[in-house]
Amino acid sequence: MDQNRLHEIEARCTQESPPHCRSACPFNLDVRDFMARMAEGRPAEARKLLERHLPLPGVLART
Repeated sequence: MDQNRLHEIEARCTQESPPHCRSACPFNLDVRDFMARMAEGRPAEARKLLERHLPLPGVLART
């Protein structure tokens, strides 16, 4: 196999499986998605992610 084919397989493989932080999280929270929304200046959408996954999000995510 050439390098390009290996890179294609690797990219597909890592994008199909959930990130390790999400699979290890007892609340199944996608932290990368949360952080991306915060970085894009969409804190309301980021908070909605927390509200869907975390118990007592107002307490655990107090800023």
